[in-house]
Amino acid sequence: YVAPQEYGYRTDTRWLMLSDNKGNGIKVSQVNEVVPLSFSARNYTNEDLTIESRGVKHTYEIEPRDLVELNIDYKQMGVGGDDSWGARTHEKYTLFPKNYEYSFVIEPTK
Repeated sequence: YVAPQEYGYRTDTRWLMLSDNKGNGIKVSQVNEVVPLSFSARNYTNEDLTIESRGVKHTYEIEPRDLVELNIDYKQMGVGGDDSWGARTHEKYTLFPKNYEYSFVIEPTK
């Protein structure tokens, strides 16, 4: 079976809009063109997709919530190298420990 997990991560985005059928919602935009947005938006919380919280093992067992959880990230680091038994993440996909600064704009729509 496929265990539920985080999914739908988007990168290299200039702007995104979340709205209802009437156009009410929010628009999120990048501040400068050098650093694009990276995000995910789902009808589940991250906790819903964690086995300890959800108590279910299959995707069809998770009930969508009446919400959209929006996660905006500066970047995400790769999860592994070229194999599944211990190779490190390639350096170009590694986020090294340091202070990062990131800005974006959230504005209402309609």
